[in-house]
Amino acid sequence: MKGLKSCEFNIDSGCVEICFSDGSMLAIDCALDYAKLFSAESWMDT
Repeated sequence: MKGLKSCEFNIDSGCVEICFSDGSMLAIDCALDYAKLFSAESWMDT
């Protein structure tokens, strides 16, 4: 995975899609990551 080609937020899927010049792609589910972050923060408050 070398050479970042594009990085966009897809509002339909709620994912950040990262495309590389070698044709590979990475999709990050923002809702899932936010839920994990929120649960981790609430766990640390106790």
